[in-house]
Amino acid sequence: MRYNTEELLKFPQELARFQSLVMVDAVTGCHVMANRKKRARFVLNEAERERTGLPKQIGARRLAYILEHGPIPESRRLYPLCGNRHCINPKHMWMRKS
Repeated sequence: MRYNTEELLKFPQELARFQSLVMVDAVTGCHVMANRKKRARFVLNEAERERTGLPKQIGARRLAYILEHGPIPESRRLYPLCGNRHCINPKHMWMRKS
């Protein structure tokens, strides 16, 4: 699903909440969502969702990448270069066709 980057940036409180959930590993530089052992998802506020039409959840890796680099083409997926499947650091990502 394609996310509208401009719409995401209109929610500074939601983005601050997202950033507060990210923990940085000082040794590896990996960014990991706090208390997330399975798929790291970020849930948007219901009022903001209804107003903009954005999806209920966004993958944390996709959201981090979008905020750092801009939109991700629909046919692309993100993979961590560092080997840590929980890493959402945009600098550790590479993109390939799905």
